Amino acid sequence: MKTDIRNILATKTKQALSSNILNASNIRQNIIILDELRNFIPSLSLDEYSQLESNILQHGCQTPIQVWQTLKKNLDLAFEKEDDLAYILVDGHNRYKICTSYNLPFEVYVLSFDSQKDAKDYMINLQLGRRNLSQNQISYFRGLRYNNEKADKSDNLLTNFSKGQNDSLRSEGQKTDNLVSNFPKGQNDPSENGGQKTYKLETESSKGQNDPSVNNGQKIDNFEIKSPKGHFDPSVKTTAERLAKEYNVSPKTIKRDAEFADGLEKIDSELRNNILDGKIKVDKGTIQKLSKSQIKTPIKSVQELHELIDKFDNISESKAIKLSDRVRESVKNADDFDLTITIKGGFLVKNGLESVWRELRGLPNETVIDNSFTDTISIYQAPFLGIIDRL
Repeated sequence: MKTDIRNILATKTKQALSSNILNASNIRQNIIILDELRNFIPSLSLDEYSQLESNILQHGCQTPIQVWQTLKKNLDLAFEKEDDLAYILVDGHNRYKICTSYNLPFEVYVLSFDSQKDAKDYMINLQLGRRNLSQNQISYFRGLRYNNEKADKSDNLLTNFSKGQNDSLRSEGQKTDNLVSNFPKGQNDPSENGGQKTYKLETESSKGQNDPSVNNGQKIDNFEIKSPKGHFDPSVKTTAERLAKEYNVSPKTIKRDAEFADGLEKIDSELRNNILDGKIKVDKGTIQKLSKSQIKTPIKSVQELHELIDKFDNISESKAIKLSDRVRESVKNADDFDLTITIKGGFLVKNGLESVWRELRGLPNETVIDNSFTDTISIYQAPFLGIIDRL
């Protein structure tokens, strides 16, 4: 009789998870919130938070809190033993806050990452999979993802994303043993993102999702083997091109998103969230300019932001004038054809200058001047030919 490996693994996994229920309270006591990671989570409006709170109080917390299991020493956290574990909250900050405030039970989904960078990748991708993001938030998270991934050596590893699914594993460095939960179709499945174990602090009846920021959530039960997703695309060369293809935008848009994210990272988290939520209006171009500044202290007010940008613009303009003056002085020492100007036929045709140009340049009358025509002149000839007033 042929051995059914899938059923054996599923049975063993369920048994392992049952034994881990005893560790659930220990995990709960060691959940840690890192400000650096919490800042990736868009804040809920008062109405959204109130609705979430009401849902949880009425139906319980039905979507697992997701945590990253790692050694405390790896994050420079205080520890007694070398193998002391920390459980870093990566998803469910609002649910966690509500549950702990009312001492309510909740399930914990444990994830494994090789590094904090991989945890950031996962959190960014998770946010990009949500449906209630503003355009500024989408731009911000795309920019964060670009900045986080552009130096990745596995740059050409593309992940297939299931249509309609909230998110899938996009972080190349993330560990997984391919034992994942079998969620209903359309369900937001944290196991697709590399989840390892679910710890149930207390059994709850599943009555539907109570988090307005994600898709419908239900209990985690059956386990099955799933093949890894992803394929190698040698035609995609850069991070910007890869992300542009994924999000159906141009590489330039991705790079502008990166500037936007860089600028926002130089702003105090409270002000940054207010800008992303649309509570405070700041021109996107202003934020992008901020990305080029070298400030070390986060900006705390819009007034401070505009004062810095005005100062930055003035310095840039002054520097540009000095540099252009230096170039202008050097022009005097240029030979005839060190500096040239190319005249395109399209310009001449558009302005009806074909015969005028033939006469000025001494060209034969049979010379055809059309859109494919080009002529190169020295910059010293330009004033005589009417291209510029003077040098």
